[in-house]
Amino acid sequence: MAIFSKTTEEETKPVDAGEIEVKADGTAVVSGNGRKQVMVLPRLSEKANSLAKLNQFVFKVTGGKINKIELKKTIESFYGVKIANINTVAVKGKYRRYGRTYGRTSDFKKAIVTLTADSKQPDLVEQA
Repeated sequence: MAIFSKTTEEETKPVDAGEIEVKADGTAVVSGNGRKQVMVLPRLSEKANSLAKLNQFVFKVTGGKINKIELKKTIESFYGVKIANINTVAVKGKYRRYGRTYGRTSDFKKAIVTLTADSKQPDLVEQA
């Protein structure tokens, strides 16, 4: 059973969020750490707007695996806010019918981010 208790150097290294690239549509793309690119998109819905009153914001994370620590660093550096807590939910894709064939929408991770009391609210939608 000693094989499960071993720790490697990779597990003890500090986590780096990688390089953050901002696209024209307002999404943050994280790359690096030998992972696929990850996109962090704000989710704008009725429920997300009601959570904004509680200083909580909802993001959709697609493209690859990212943990809470990397997600926190990405959102803090991209939006310039301080995060108190992050809750994540793995959302499974739904089955859809396209004519005679069946398909499935993509799985994604939803992140509910709670900001600190002294942090300003991020501009998720540009004012036209």
